Amino acid sequence: MNFIQNYQTHIISLLEDAKYFYILNDFIHYPEFQKLKIKRKFAKETLQKSKNKELNKLGQSSIYYLIFNLLMEQSYYNWNLKQIDFEKLQIQKIITDKNNSSFDDY
Repeated sequence: MNFIQNYQTHIISLLEDAKYFYILNDFIHYPEFQKLKIKRKFAKETLQKSKNKELNKLGQSSIYYLIFNLLMEQSYYNWNLKQIDFEKLQIQKIITDKNNSSFDDY
């Protein structure tokens, strides 16, 4: 919550900062935040308010508002992923990155 509420950037809306966007969006959809209360408020509600505040900075009639609102309908992280499946994905990424990188350019 500290990260979301105190994040600093030079961009008008924090949603345009990828680091902020992905953290906010993924934790809005984090299943445990459905029940977690912080200072008598559900964590998800607090995060949703931060999202709405940043969306409003873009202007409700702007195309950016519509795009970000659409992008934030779901998490980009699979919170139900089992550890073994996560590890397999990480190995696959490493293998794919090594296969796609070319050392001829160096």
